[in-house]
Amino acid sequence: MLTVGDVRIPVEVKYRRQIDGSDQAGLLSFLNKKAYNARFGILVTLNDEAEVSDSRIMQMPLSTLLLAR
Repeated sequence: MLTVGDVRIPVEVKYRRQIDGSDQAGLLSFLNKKAYNARFGILVTLNDEAEVSDSRIMQMPLSTLLLAR
């Protein structure tokens, strides 16, 4: 979980080759709760080939996240 001011950004790590809809259930549950004030979530994966089912989830491979400052 990242917090910027009063906005929360949930981060879920699914470091594996195959990602399916059940892997995104936790993020979607968090994003659907208005009390958390989360506009989007981050799904960290093994590679950049994973597809997400919701536009509010930003998928990125771990290698990209580690390059971010």
